[in-house]
Amino acid sequence: MAKKKDWRSEAGRRGAKEKPTSARSHSINAPNPKEDEVPPAGEEPIQAPLIPEAEIAAVEPTPIVNDRMVATYVGLSLSRDKDGEKLCSLEFSMTLTKEHDDYVPKKVADAHEWLVDSDNKMIQVNHIKPHTVDIYDEPNAKKPLLHVVGGTVEKASVAMIEETGKGKAKKVIRFVFRLCVERDDKAIAFGAWNDESQFWLDMDQTQRTIAD
Repeated sequence: MAKKKDWRSEAGRRGAKEKPTSARSHSINAPNPKEDEVPPAGEEPIQAPLIPEAEIAAVEPTPIVNDRMVATYVGLSLSRDKDGEKLCSLEFSMTLTKEHDDYVPKKVADAHEWLVDSDNKMIQVNHIKPHTVDIYDEPNAKKPLLHVVGGTVEKASVAMIEETGKGKAKKVIRFVFRLCVERDDKAIAFGAWNDESQFWLDMDQTQRTIAD
């Protein structure tokens, strides 16, 4: 007696053979072995080596622009004159070049020239006449941050120092001084909050002192 065929199993096999398979859907759903790989427990994933950043040389500003000299403001000190008047001193430092000789006080220019010719290390510069000084935050700024009339230039020195950095050490001549002014809110605010910042100075000799 012939065995009766199971039409349900036969249809199921036929349907499985006839079911279309899309190559496109297969490629989308197929797992990417590289993306799905997980490193064994206890092992760090392998990372690509970091590319070192290129070293960029520091760009120094042009020392004189629009008759203004770039200088670093160092810090503030307080004092009184012989009459008990409250004063404050703003200390600045700048690197001197030959170009500066037309803009700094004459005694400073003379000290600069002597230091270069004599190859000495430092010279104190005393009895500099009072100066009117404008302090700007930019070489092209129209209005100064601080305007000082008859400021006293104190503790002035011109020294040859050796600057070291990322590159080769080099010798430079540095002019450091304190600008003594009347103690008021504007001078104190500038002095207290701007240390180690760069500014642009315009210095002109004046005949009126802060005591007049």
